[in-house]
Amino acid sequence: MKLTAPLFLAALASAAHNWDVYRIGTVDNFAWKNTMPADGGSLGGYNSCETAANFTATQYKVTDIYKPRPEGLAPWATVVNGILMSRFYPGAWQGVNYKGGERDVVMMEYKDVPQAVRVWVEEQLKDEAQRKKRWLTVLRKSKAVDDMVTGDENLEVLPAEEKVMIFAPGEIYDSLPLWVAQGSKCEAELKNLSKYVPYHQDDAVIAWAQPITLPDRENGGRDLSFSVEAKYIRETEEGRTARLFWERAHAAAERHNRKQVREERMGKRALTQAQRRDKDEL
Repeated sequence: MKLTAPLFLAALASAAHNWDVYRIGTVDNFAWKNTMPADGGSLGGYNSCETAANFTATQYKVTDIYKPRPEGLAPWATVVNGILMSRFYPGAWQGVNYKGGERDVVMMEYKDVPQAVRVWVEEQLKDEAQRKKRWLTVLRKSKAVDDMVTGDENLEVLPAEEKVMIFAPGEIYDSLPLWVAQGSKCEAELKNLSKYVPYHQDDAVIAWAQPITLPDRENGGRDLSFSVEAKYIRETEEGRTARLFWERAHAAAERHNRKQVREERMGKRALTQAQRRDKDEL
């Protein structure tokens, strides 16, 4: 599914305000924030190398796990349920903390997952400690309705076209820059996840992901599209000057406030002592 530019921008603007973030909240360990300009414009005080892409997948609720295809994940249900029961759920899109059966699970054609992401995913799954905490897995495709996938297969001999990746939406936020790195003017920086942070600073990468179109569940739909945007940012001289000015102003205000608090405490202490002396004299 390819979105035209007007549709993409309109949907993106609508999706940017996920009120469930405020209504329900995010999972406790969701470390990421949307630090992109709200108006879609440039980031003040920084020069940036920007890139974005949209992807398609299918999305399910936990209650769909044992349903047959295409409305459910029955062929992979044993593996998915094992992950569900043994790992901390990292959140839905934007880290929203849906509960129980309302939690989202995404399945994506592995061939549609960017190569840099595949490398990262496979590294995570080969590391036992990471594998036990990551809410994602790569499995072979099911070949028939009654073909149950156990997860014991040797996936290395299978091409990407014969595999799927199943994950919680919140799990991919740790790797977002990799989704859009290939072919960008700042590919090396985007692939360096040590630069990826949830705030603005010089020589850093920021990124965000959100759904564009959600499944039409009332009519049995499971199709999903989502966007990933990333920026490699460098602070301008003007930006640095402005930042330092406000940092100094903030520090001065904090010092003034602390001084006021100390003086108020000293004044109260002196008043208390004076009242005690007056009482003793009586």
